[in-house]
Amino acid sequence: MTRSTGVRIDQPGKTKKQTRLEAQEQANRLEMVAKGDCSLEKQIDVLRAMHAANGKAARVPSVVEYLNGFATKGGTRNKSNSDRAFKEFLKWLGVDATKRLDRVAKDVCQAFINKQAERVRSSTVTRYKASLSAAFNAAVEDGLLLKNPWRVCRVSREAGASMNPREAFTVAEVRLMLEKLPVEWRDMVLVCLGSGGQRLGDCACLRWESVDVAAGVIRLETDKTGTLVEN
Repeated sequence: MTRSTGVRIDQPGKTKKQTRLEAQEQANRLEMVAKGDCSLEKQIDVLRAMHAANGKAARVPSVVEYLNGFATKGGTRNKSNSDRAFKEFLKWLGVDATKRLDRVAKDVCQAFINKQAERVRSSTVTRYKASLSAAFNAAVEDGLLLKNPWRVCRVSREAGASMNPREAFTVAEVRLMLEKLPVEWRDMVLVCLGSGGQRLGDCACLRWESVDVAAGVIRLETDKTGTLVEN
């Protein structure tokens, strides 16, 4: 029994009777898992407890701890996308972000996707899912998770399109903005228009070194995609 449960008979500071008792407890846990007498979460806890007793289990970090660490190590290929996805997911989780990573179930992931589809385009939600799924895939490869809960989630393309219709400003609306906005905002709108419709956030971050007077162009790196743009 000690061989099948992985419990060593000779352990420093323990008698053979104690190690046999430990092996029996491990066997009881295995039997409970095999019979399916407990929930999946309980089964995971049982298996982790067994591995921990044998010194083989890695500690499971919290959601916020893992995602922040993953982002620090480089995250996905598009860091700006992954950073935004992690930030939105952690904000949505609230206090649950401090729970263990293996407590994130597929219904939690789908609920996040559905909520984001109410406020942003489906293409943005798809990027969120891709970034989070990549992080959880890495956790599976590292042995922290048994499976990736994001893989079975679905993004409805119709939801974002129907609930978040976005159209370009009309000429009349632009004129109204230039008339009503404070001076600093009005200037940014003019820069936005003059640079081919760049985002206001990108225009607000412009520096003098971005302006090439001799060539008559403005060069900037977009915050959303990291693309170098010349206007």
